Amino acid sequence: MMDKLTPAEINTPLWEKLAAHFAEELLRLREMNDSIQPEQKTAHTRGRIEQLKELLELAKPLTAVDGGDGE
Repeated sequence: MMDKLTPAEINTPLWEKLAAHFAEELLRLREMNDSIQPEQKTAHTRGRIEQLKELLELAKPLTAVDGGDGE
């Protein structure tokens, strides 16, 4: 598991651009995943979706389950 980003890291222009790009790509991949495609391509698409979700999770605060208090 990767460490979470700090509030200072989240509030940078670079992270804002990256997060916007990740979110846009996530929508595109989800649309692609809803289409009919070969099983191997579907698996690849789902893997990329999972990667993007993990990257976007870096900006979410830790919860009690993650080992933090959620603040």
